Amino acid sequence: MDNDPDEREVSAVEAAGRSWGVGDVLAVTFVAAAFLIAVGYVVAAIIEEVGGQIPTASVKAYTLLLATDWAAPYYALLPIAAVAIAWWMLRRPDGDADVRRLLRTRSHAVSAAVMLAVMACAAVGCAIGNFIVYNNPAEVAPAQLWASEAERIANAIATLAVCGAGIAAAFLLWGAVRAQLAGPAEELTDPVAEPPAPVVEEAVTG
Repeated sequence: MDNDPDEREVSAVEAAGRSWGVGDVLAVTFVAAAFLIAVGYVVAAIIEEVGGQIPTASVKAYTLLLATDWAAPYYALLPIAAVAIAWWMLRRPDGDADVRRLLRTRSHAVSAAVMLAVMACAAVGCAIGNFIVYNNPAEVAPAQLWASEAERIANAIATLAVCGAGIAAAFLLWGAVRAQLAGPAEELTDPVAEPPAPVVEEAVTG
């Protein structure tokens, strides 16, 4: 017996809601990549400090500089790409608003916003660490100090701008998901819920 085409379409939508799609995988991968980069720099800085490889009296400041040197606008594009994918997942015209998909979309937005906030703090820390390390007239000429600091400040400002835009977009996305979840219940579907039992009409006998 052939399946009803309408039932096949509904099953495809429910399966898409239950399973992770390409967008979900990409969003998680982009945020995880930025996180791994940050962890790698922090671990390397700790190893250099513990191993006594830091050639300056300002050990803690130099460790801060090494640990936050990864904060740059191009790395901020990774979590922003995750936000863009989450926005596409929310707006894609599949004709249905699935609860699980909405919750995954919100999770992608929140994780990307957290990563962007960490990156913004790291950019500020990198500029501060750079100023403390190189603020030694006996070792560094003033021109070299301010040239290096100007570069770090510009990098920090650019990173803060990119991260701020990404965090704002993530909050807008979070609000959009919240509005959809708070909408009429009949507009949302839950793939886990049991389908309603078919209504059987009794034949009327005369």
